[in-house]
Amino acid sequence: MMKRLLWILCACTLMVACAPPRDKQHFNLKNTTWRAYSNGDYLRYQFLAFNGDGSSFSGDWITRWQNVPLPPPSPSSQVPANLMRISNSITPFNQPPRTMFYYIQQEKDRSVLFALQQEGGTAVNYLVDNNDKYGITLYPTNLTVGATQPTTVFSFVTCRDQLCSNKITGGSMDYYIETTEVVETPFGFFECYRIKFKQNFNANFPLYNGTVWVYPPLGMVKASMSFLDSASAKMYSYDEIALVETNIAVSP
Repeated sequence: MMKRLLWILCACTLMVACAPPRDKQHFNLKNTTWRAYSNGDYLRYQFLAFNGDGSSFSGDWITRWQNVPLPPPSPSSQVPANLMRISNSITPFNQPPRTMFYYIQQEKDRSVLFALQQEGGTAVNYLVDNNDKYGITLYPTNLTVGATQPTTVFSFVTCRDQLCSNKITGGSMDYYIETTEVVETPFGFFECYRIKFKQNFNANFPLYNGTVWVYPPLGMVKASMSFLDSASAKMYSYDEIALVETNIAVSP
């Protein structure tokens, strides 16, 4: 189940990490521009999750940005040569981390996801939209309450061992900005956009529903989500994912 969750979300220069302030600070929503991440930026979250059998577990979730090139081959000239790699590593308590890589291009008001790869895997899955264009937008580009990101439908092209497949069935995703509100995390209080999302990757992966709280100068600061596993017909949930640490300089 853990590796399936790693397909989701995907919301400074190297420096000493900023630990949670002793007296929590309040970060107001003064800047609504998405952060342009730099090599070495990271956000660390803690989470509490529940399995379909009712048992629970906790752990760390670390999102890190790195300048790491895509492995060859490239399926199309539409795929930029220079992309930034996001690694999402989930470490359940007393277990080894499980990591998924996302390759993105940062633009002025959005990030475009081009490819996914599981750590240790030889295959790279490229995302293609309905117009045969590589790359899909992550999160709504219009940060306005009531704004809806039109449903994005996409397919996959898989490349491994110097060969690329034809397009295969992918899935869809959509987002809706419900409101702005203040949320508390171990790192501090944030005035955020509350965004509802739904993602369905393909028949082999479950349907995700959830909420992310986004503070644009950092990205995601809190989230909750659930998914129905088609194999076991059980519901799994991450009831709280909350920011505890970052090396990104941010002012209240």
